[in-house]
Amino acid sequence: MSSKYSHIDLSKLENRSLLIVDDNHSLHRDYNAVLRPDQRDDGEAKLDELENLLLGNSGTDAAKRRERNFQIQSTYQGEEAYELVKRHHSKGIKYPLALVDMRMPPGWDGLETIKKLREIDSSMRFIIVTAYSDYSEEEIEQELGARTPVTMVYKPFEPTELYELAYDLVSSWNNRYA
Repeated sequence: MSSKYSHIDLSKLENRSLLIVDDNHSLHRDYNAVLRPDQRDDGEAKLDELENLLLGNSGTDAAKRRERNFQIQSTYQGEEAYELVKRHHSKGIKYPLALVDMRMPPGWDGLETIKKLREIDSSMRFIIVTAYSDYSEEEIEQELGARTPVTMVYKPFEPTELYELAYDLVSSWNNRYA
């Protein structure tokens, strides 16, 4: 069990869904490692089942692990994210938080992606995760408006900081909208 997140219990949140929008496929693996710290492969899950059977455990350790894992949906371009959110929103499915890369050639950049996603769901919060300073925070606020909740995180990011920021933003969204 990962002790650095032991104080966080995502099971108390009604909606713990995150949308990742980044053209770099390997970064999606990094996001999953950070935002699903207790995600285990099938082999580990089978070993847990066997241990529970042999030792008569109730499986509560496995349940506790899941309580720190966000539910993640990955997209690789802004247009793809827009279509996904539009489709899900029509079914009543919302994403409290999107982590959006700023540069995603050949399609929309992060700013355009956020604008389009806000047209569908004005309650969504955003973390712009970027290695580049294409826009200053003031330019982003001017472009999106002061009411759009956006936080900047620069690559390479510190995993614990990103996890706790995601938790804070998703938790505040749940307190207000869930």
